[in-house]
Amino acid sequence: MIEVYKASSQYVLYGNPVEPETLDHDELIQRVQATGMAGLGGAAFPSHVKLRIPHGKTAHTLVVNGCECEPYLTCDHRVMLEQPQDLLQGIRYALHIT
Repeated sequence: MIEVYKASSQYVLYGNPVEPETLDHDELIQRVQATGMAGLGGAAFPSHVKLRIPHGKTAHTLVVNGCECEPYLTCDHRVMLEQPQDLLQGIRYALHIT
């Protein structure tokens, strides 16, 4: 459970939400980059780089890695169990981008 810091203004600082299906490929990549989303591995590799398929190349498979990095961690497992619709929606967005 995430608890809100009481002194926070609670203002949304990143603009109005949009439906990802209405954006073109470059706009989607740009928005992912603007969020600062990165992998949770040790290198914190930027997600927008992973989603950008090089020109002249195609991807036919999207690998969704749900494995924990340590044997006794269960946070990813819990997210998959407790929020499957959000997980699947994120996968659909990644498929749409790639």
